[in-house]
Amino acid sequence: MLGDIQIAPFRNGCFDIAALWDVIEHLACPLDALKEIGRILSPKGVVILSTPNADSVLHSLSLVMFKSRFGLLQKPARRVFAGHPLYFTQRSLQCLLARSGFAVQAIWQYNVASEISFRGGLLEDGARIIDAALGKILKRQYRMVIIAQKGTQ
Repeated sequence: MLGDIQIAPFRNGCFDIAALWDVIEHLACPLDALKEIGRILSPKGVVILSTPNADSVLHSLSLVMFKSRFGLLQKPARRVFAGHPLYFTQRSLQCLLARSGFAVQAIWQYNVASEISFRGGLLEDGARIIDAALGKILKRQYRMVIIAQKGTQ
């Protein structure tokens, strides 16, 4: 279904799973949305979400590139930030989920190499390689997926 979860006419506890794949970073009020998702999930319902990791090596590198005065560096960095009004770290997302009645069950990260939007260009390829190598070593990769269960705090 496409639309605003906060005005969707779902009854309490009618779903077992909710998936927010690359959604949470676009919401005006993610806390309200997660509370509504909690309302429509069954008592042990699960939310699965994916979002960029603001603690990632690629995000940090892009921030430095974006703040530079060189257009050559700013252009590929803009692609990392394009269209995302919010950014989350693992910790901030865990806190948000806890405030909305969820407990994190699993978190994992993966790098940006699988994302087609970052393919091409020497700087972008270099950033992708840095993210893949250094991000994995430091456990600060660009993408994170979190599974949280309702009411297990």
